[in-house]
Amino acid sequence: MDTMVSMIDLHTHSTASDGSYTPTELVVHSSINGIQHLALTDHDTVDGLDEAKIASEKYGISLIPGIELSAQWQNRTLHIVGLSIDPTDPLLEATISEAKRIRVERARLIGARLEKAGVECAYRLTRELAGTDLLGRLHFAKMLVEQGYAKDFKQVFKRYMVRGKPGYASAEWIETEAAVKVIHQAGGVAVLAHPARYSLSMGQLRKALREFKYCGGDAMEVVSGNPRTQEIANMSRLAHEYSLSASVGSDFHGPDKPWVTLGRLQTLPVNNSSVWEAYDLL
Repeated sequence: MDTMVSMIDLHTHSTASDGSYTPTELVVHSSINGIQHLALTDHDTVDGLDEAKIASEKYGISLIPGIELSAQWQNRTLHIVGLSIDPTDPLLEATISEAKRIRVERARLIGARLEKAGVECAYRLTRELAGTDLLGRLHFAKMLVEQGYAKDFKQVFKRYMVRGKPGYASAEWIETEAAVKVIHQAGGVAVLAHPARYSLSMGQLRKALREFKYCGGDAMEVVSGNPRTQEIANMSRLAHEYSLSASVGSDFHGPDKPWVTLGRLQTLPVNNSSVWEAYDLL
């Protein structure tokens, strides 16, 4: 299975959440890299969509309005991408408002725990770096690298940001079923993001997919980031097994993750039903 220039990327982030590019910069770089259909799917916010829409019209890119909702399943965090949403839907707006409250509280807790572990002014420095109160783990990771507490993101997460480490803090997100309902209420398509990234056993992943489908889930990412060929084959098989459409998305956050590049995605297996064809997204 070859990596090739991809015209479609249905999972990206901007500075509206924890990406490095502004929405305009994201669109510009997408255009340079040959993307024709782009979904902006920031974490629990639609704040970047208006700017991205203006830029997409200027640069001739078809923008699919999206979001990546944080949800929970069996005390684990899952991410549900909503594609082709109405960002003004009242239920979606209420869900975003509550998620923002949770994010602010969690960020303050992460900052306090890092400071207790010896990271001076962790919350203040991260907030200044991000320019927002809506801080995610990636914001703290960038701060820790900049301040010399770790050499790279991989080391940050291993030392600080995973369960049992000083910078870990859980959050009470909405249940997966509720996240799917919110996306559908907003006229969107519900996609389970990067299913191979949750450290689930195959049995656990099958159960999560079965319940996601039962809740009304529409699709799953078969190609996400820069996966190995075997991973794509496994996800392709699972999409068939649970009658889920297949999506592709880089989960691009910025150039500081050089292994995830806009416009360079492995191809979707031909035997999968693509989410853009199944739901007329393009």
